[in-house]
Amino acid sequence: MPEVPREFSVVPQHQVIPSATLREIARFIQVFDQVTAREAWQAAARRDAPAIAQSSRPETCFFSAWDFHLPPEGDCQLIEFNDNGSGCLFAAIINALYYEAARLGEKQSIAAPVDFSTFAGHIGDLVEQEASAFFGACPSDLFLILDDAESLRSGKFRREFQLLRDLFHRKGWRAELGCPAETSWDGQQLLFDGQKVAFLVNRSTDFFWQSEDFSAL
Repeated sequence: MPEVPREFSVVPQHQVIPSATLREIARFIQVFDQVTAREAWQAAARRDAPAIAQSSRPETCFFSAWDFHLPPEGDCQLIEFNDNGSGCLFAAIINALYYEAARLGEKQSIAAPVDFSTFAGHIGDLVEQEASAFFGACPSDLFLILDDAESLRSGKFRREFQLLRDLFHRKGWRAELGCPAETSWDGQQLLFDGQKVAFLVNRSTDFFWQSEDFSAL
């Protein structure tokens, strides 16, 4: 197995997840979303947050990562939730390749994974839905995928960001990869390389944007 976290690691072993367990996980995520969308919950969560994080925001996070532990004795246990999770496009590719290479299609009890083009189309639809809900129509200015410079240069998910940018291009949108220090503010508009930014996909882990690099944002 390659060194972690410098490389993206995949072990040659799959785990069969019973459909009932998968439904349980899906239901848990639905309940989580319903609870965290409530104004009362958000107000409580903001109560002790830094001043920069106090304002209410209308955006929805759809690049989320859920880590569940599935012990042999049954029942799923949530380990971690990341609201800027990476690797969803990689996972779709790996699942499809592994399903084919391991000939899992010969086992009728194992459902086939969604093919990559369908999965990528779903991600694109989520972005379009969020952009249209916020602006009233899908904007024509730049879609910027943001992460720190080191991650874009040598991070293990840098090629996933390129896949996301290419996905946006196929939707007919202008899209670029960039880091916070490359953005600027002209008094009315966020700019990247002289282009007006309409929609931001934040992958940065500086959650409160306190460093000087985030001043434009």
